Amino acid sequence: MADVMQPTYRSIDWAKQFGELLSSVPEGLFLQVVEQAPIAISITDLNANICYANQRFSQLTGYSLKELKGQNQRMLSSHQTPKECYQTLWKQITSGKVWSGKLVNRTRGGTDYLAEITIAPVFDSEDAISHFIGIQRDISQSYQLTQELSNQKADFESVLNATDSLTVVFDENEKVILDNLAYKTMRTDLSGSEPLSFIAQQMQQQLQMPLSDLQASHEPVTIEYWVRGEKKWLSLSCQPLAHVNEQASHYFSHDTKRLYVLIAQDCTADHQLLVQNHLEQLQGQLSDSKMLAAIRETLQTAAYQLSQPINLLYAMVRLNHPFSDRSSDPSKALNEILRSAEQALTTIQGSMPRLKPEMPVCFDMNSLIEDLTLLANSRARRLGVMVQIGGRIDTPLFAPRVRILSALDLVVEHALVAAVKGGHDQENHQPIVNIAFSTDEGQVSVRIDDNGPLLSKEACHRIMQPFYNRELLRNEFGLGLCLARDVILENGGTMDVVPVNNGGSRVILTLPVKKEREAFDDRELDRT
Repeated sequence: MADVMQPTYRSIDWAKQFGELLSSVPEGLFLQVVEQAPIAISITDLNANICYANQRFSQLTGYSLKELKGQNQRMLSSHQTPKECYQTLWKQITSGKVWSGKLVNRTRGGTDYLAEITIAPVFDSEDAISHFIGIQRDISQSYQLTQELSNQKADFESVLNATDSLTVVFDENEKVILDNLAYKTMRTDLSGSEPLSFIAQQMQQQLQMPLSDLQASHEPVTIEYWVRGEKKWLSLSCQPLAHVNEQASHYFSHDTKRLYVLIAQDCTADHQLLVQNHLEQLQGQLSDSKMLAAIRETLQTAAYQLSQPINLLYAMVRLNHPFSDRSSDPSKALNEILRSAEQALTTIQGSMPRLKPEMPVCFDMNSLIEDLTLLANSRARRLGVMVQIGGRIDTPLFAPRVRILSALDLVVEHALVAAVKGGHDQENHQPIVNIAFSTDEGQVSVRIDDNGPLLSKEACHRIMQPFYNRELLRNEFGLGLCLARDVILENGGTMDVVPVNNGGSRVILTLPVKKEREAFDDRELDRT
């Protein structure tokens, strides 16, 4: 459809100015200029019959000057232009105004072309319209190129919007040039904040890495963020784009301006799968060692408890003078009972599973805190407990990592169960477990608080004894704190349980920070 442009001046003013200009130009020169002009020019009468056309007009339309003269301009119509456009055109020029717009015309050979046309009325000496002059040029190719670019841009944007990855093109000043639907969706999630600025801020905070470093890097990086209470992860990569500067002042210099494309892939599902696999691996590592330790502790306790009546039987056999004859029936019966009990004790002691030895290693304590957090949150979600973990340990620890993690996990498990049990007699009770890590005077300190049942000092002392925990909290084994204490003590640490004034208990663990050389010397000393 033709574009109608409203005139900004009356053609009578244009005609007067043009007439004054022509008065200073020789008539023959003016005719030569019009005839040889590189733009199509035609003059018609008031009925749009062609009075004159120059050579370029003839070349454009395919009609000879002889064929054109006297013919109406409608002979060029392709009948593709809406009638309303012609009506506007005619109304404009007959009212003494200039009309500019686009018409779809047809050449003598039947080829349609898009003409950009300007038509102005020509006034006589009495300011009456005597003729119309039209100037037109073929803009078919430029229109086609414009439409192709527009279509390509639309196709490109459709492809971008169809991808799940957030994609944004920006300049050196981090001004957004082009984005896709995923980018706009993230902007909505961020309550209108610019995602590019948000990503740059998160990179700086989490990775101490400016966005400009990502532009120079070929390796993707990952950041995490929260949206609507859900944790998400993004994998980021950035590539430069060579872009010709479109400003007119750079026409001859061919300067380029640097643009960048940032692609942010939502890798939440992949990350969650990795986390889940890591969690299952941790649970597998800990479950075997904890089960073996629990069985061993149970058998040790049973052996200890069985040894007491055996000792009594020994005493009875020795002190029972009336039955000093070993061949007598009572003495024989006692000896048989004693022998059976000794065999049972030997069987129990021989059935104790051997714990697989774990060599101490130097490890980052913060990675252990992350693993403990993963284990705690997994169990806390099932129990409905709020877990808060804080503190960082910048000093590496030299110890058996899995056993230390197992001990801490057992204590946290006890705290979670205690926090849940503490709410049975309270309304609106929110089970809470707080875990704090710190370093002080060459040792790592861990404090684990729960808001479970109020414990006495005696209960806090006995709670680390085998099976007492089971009676107190009715949990599965009742050996958790006992096993944890053994591991901590084996590694030169301490473990205490104290009551908390507002209810619950606090477990305080310490572990010495030893360098590898010091730990090796300690092991050699133990051997001697």
